[in-house]
This record gives sequence, structure tokens and C-alpha cells, in this order.
Amino acid sequence: MRHEIVGAQVEVLRMYLEKQSSERLLEALDRLIECTRVSFREEEELMESFTSTPDTGHRDMHNAVLAQLGLLRRCAMESDRGRLLAQLIRVWLFQNAKKS
Repeated sequence: MRHEIVGAQVEVLRMYLEKQSSERLLEALDRLIECTRVSFREEEELMESFTSTPDTGHRDMHNAVLAQLGLLRRCAMESDRGRLLAQLIRVWLFQNAKKS
């Protein structure tokens, strides 16, 4: 699933750089959101299979990333390309900062 997420991230960035239509960008963002959601669900299920206690902090981090992706999608709908790029960078930085 990690390859799917990276591919979806690259596709969103490509849509942005190529100044594709809002519809195409939204399709790419929807794919990214769905890939991320599936990956998080699989990760949480795997973690829960090793312990009887769910890691609520980790789940909260996942929910925060998904919320950031939702904001990113709303920015895309507003067609503010500069804000969209800033939000995209923020999501990636937030997600990577939480992993370390």
C-alpha cells in the first residue's frame, strides 16, 4: 500500500505542476485520500493484532492526517493554487514529522 500512497502523492503533485483542471486534481486527491485511509486502516488492524490495547495516540495521528487531507481537498475546490501547494506541503511535513 505504501507504493500506492507514493504514487497518489506524485499524481497530485503532477496535476498541480501541469496545471490540470480542478476535476482532474480532485480525482487525484480523492485517490490519495482513499489510499491513505486504507493504509491507515491496515496498519491499525496489524497493530491491534499484536496487542489487545489499541494505540489511540497513533489513531489520533492518522485522523489528524486525514483531516489535513480533507482541508487540502477543500483548497483544491477553491482553485487557489498557491494555497493548495502550501497545504500539500504541510500535510506531507505533518505526516512525516509524526512518524519520527
